[in-house]
Amino acid sequence: MTRAPLLLAITWLVACLSVLFAGLAVRLAPIEKAFAWPTVEIFPPAAVWTGPAALGLAVVAVLLLLVLTGTAREGNRARPFAELIVFFPVFFAFLWILLPTGPLGTREWFIGVILALAAVWLARHCPGPIPGPRWSATPVARIIDGILVLSPVALGLTLGHSPDIKASGFSLLLYPVYAFIQLLVFLYIPVTRLRTMGVSNANSTLLTALVFSLVHWPNPLVMLVTLMGMLIWAHQFQNGRPLWQLAIIMALTATTFSQFLPDDLTQHVRVGPAYVRSEATLHLAEQAVGAVQADPATFIRQIYPDTMGRQVNEQELKLWLELLAEARRSTWAQIFLVSSEHRNRMKISGNPLPPKPEYHWTDWPPEWKNQILQFAGDEYWFSSGSGLEGYANSLYRDILGRKPSAQELASWGTTLSIGQRKRIAEVLLVLRLENGQRDFTGMSVEKFRLSN
Repeated sequence: MTRAPLLLAITWLVACLSVLFAGLAVRLAPIEKAFAWPTVEIFPPAAVWTGPAALGLAVVAVLLLLVLTGTAREGNRARPFAELIVFFPVFFAFLWILLPTGPLGTREWFIGVILALAAVWLARHCPGPIPGPRWSATPVARIIDGILVLSPVALGLTLGHSPDIKASGFSLLLYPVYAFIQLLVFLYIPVTRLRTMGVSNANSTLLTALVFSLVHWPNPLVMLVTLMGMLIWAHQFQNGRPLWQLAIIMALTATTFSQFLPDDLTQHVRVGPAYVRSEATLHLAEQAVGAVQADPATFIRQIYPDTMGRQVNEQELKLWLELLAEARRSTWAQIFLVSSEHRNRMKISGNPLPPKPEYHWTDWPPEWKNQILQFAGDEYWFSSGSGLEGYANSLYRDILGRKPSAQELASWGTTLSIGQRKRIAEVLLVLRLENGQRDFTGMSVEKFRLSN
């Protein structure tokens, strides 16, 4: 079969894509699925067809494997094909099924280390040298390098965006190492296997670039840029350009792209589940208007179907409102404690100053954290009259040592801030991922970490 190498390479691509879509289907909430694929009005909602699409891709991948099993065993194709068809789908499963959007747990660290060791082994056991001439930097190659690195600078300046010089410096210092690792895993490992299998230079370049672009799903701009970049770098690598040179160009390009372009355009260069989670929570927070902003119960009822895939029951709603009431009291207490008025009061009296405002109170030293818990607790709430006005009066008295003006009291409204609505949506999405659709049974105010 003359096209057997290309069909095997396509099987590798389909296997990666099928695992990615399986992750979208099993991991994401309905609202997240809407942001895991570019919105096209003529298509049904993504929540409807993501599952069938994942199943269809899996069936195609299995059929290709069954049909091409004999072909894969011919010659020296078996080992490189097996390495590609195992390592990269497992990587996509880790990225889209196991990897959390927050800090890594012990399980994720363990699997991540295993994948890293596997990548090192694959890189050290290269099937053979890449055929190609000795690299010589031509004027065309230098022009291409310049376009990759300087295009984001030109576009950013045109849009009036000012880069963060400090962040740019750190990126230039650290990113070359990260770029080399990326190229080792997503360029060197696949291209060496594809070429050993008999895949042509052009097809190896295209398929490697497509898989590298899929790693950055579903951020459309980042996917496009990584696709174009890898098309160039894979072609140059197969024509003899050293990986270290490509790593430098990749690092410079990534730095100018991330630092010189506005975040609204690049979406903070987020990809994967973190990108989907960020877009979904922002959408849920911004769609709330009027009474929904002011009434936590209405907001929770509104977002439950999109996050949990069902309606909230009354017992759950009661627990949410109790948690939210205590959490909002903790944010009020934090605002009072970190206020300039309170800091000046502590400074004049010679008492220890409160922590800096940028730190969430759950990260404060125990003595300050305990103050927040005391002010947010039910006992203090009931002693202040169980009303927001009485509670605010008590905070002015006990923290600032004075009575508030009528204007100051009026400024403490009941509307949920956009940051608080985002946090509620985020917690619901995390709970769905961890517990499925089981009923909410409560949470500590410290774990909830409601923002100000």
